Amino acid sequence: MGWGRCVIAWLGLLGAGWSGGAAWAEPGGSAAALEEAARAAPEDYRALFALGAWRFEVELRCDEAPDLLERALARAPERPTPPDLRARALHGLMTCAERERAWGRLARWTEADARRAEAAGERPEVVASAWRRHAFALARVGREGEAEAVVGEVLRRDAGDVDARLLRASLRARRGAYEEALRDLRGTLDAQPPFIYLRIGQVLARMERWPQAREALETSLRQDGESPETWELLARCCAALGEADRAEEAYRRGLRLLEPGDARRPSVLNNLAWHLATRARLGDARLGEAQRLAEEAVQGSGGLEAAYTDTLAEVYVRQGRPGLALPWAEATARLAPWDRGFAARLARLRAQVRGLEGGGRVRVVPWEAELP
Repeated sequence: MGWGRCVIAWLGLLGAGWSGGAAWAEPGGSAAALEEAARAAPEDYRALFALGAWRFEVELRCDEAPDLLERALARAPERPTPPDLRARALHGLMTCAERERAWGRLARWTEADARRAEAAGERPEVVASAWRRHAFALARVGREGEAEAVVGEVLRRDAGDVDARLLRASLRARRGAYEEALRDLRGTLDAQPPFIYLRIGQVLARMERWPQAREALETSLRQDGESPETWELLARCCAALGEADRAEEAYRRGLRLLEPGDARRPSVLNNLAWHLATRARLGDARLGEAQRLAEEAVQGSGGLEAAYTDTLAEVYVRQGRPGLALPWAEATARLAPWDRGFAARLARLRAQVRGLEGGGRVRVVPWEAELP
């Protein structure tokens, strides 16, 4: 799980029980009716919000939705403003900023909302939540130091804020302060033990302290054995420790917990495919399964993940079919043009294919054997 996705999940940014887009823009039930209502009452924040919600949730128009939602929030009274309206408007603004990579706007919106909550005398937990969202936005802008300071102030007010401690742990891990991150994570164990043991395992894995990471993950799984992320990370730890069979079993356990269509599934498929392929020899039946897994991972990601196309190319190389590997290696180089390793592999593969076209013999050369 990526850092941004983790933080969104930790903060509960998406909220519970939110209804679908069409239900949001009910009065009139069409874009034309909502546009007319907004024109007739340009100062009515509810009309602006309804139109902005339609643009964002129904039409996915991130070019127009932010302005409408921001105007709605600016015109909304401090109290009483329906909490769900404010939360959903902010969610729309943040999501549009994410899609448009407008990180500066994201930071500005979340700071304004946090200051509004503070000035309005909202409950301490509401104010803390607003400042945590702002810290997340600052991190997305690349202002991690400011983000950590904001979270530190939240924790100064309430040292027991688990979400703030988790966010600070993530920020500290990002800048390589792993021991500090571990202290934050261990300070939250009483609140969410399985989840926190997973986070501890993630930090230890980054530090390549594989035995300790494995111990933390096994502790997490004893309390909650239904976490695909934990099984996948345990598999990586076992592979790093040379426990290949145990790693394969953990990958398969994690994969069984993910339904087709789950956004997390391609990652596990890809990692299991790589694990099988790099253990197999030419003619091994596991290469057939690795190919199927890698193809499903590429398909599930829309062919947009360089790591997945690279795995599929590797599988074909291991099968002794460099001609089939070549287009996937080319796709990988296009997806990650900055990666010199991918470029070097592509050059070697092209040379191998040219040799075959000139009457040469197939020679299986795994990618890792080619690296200097």
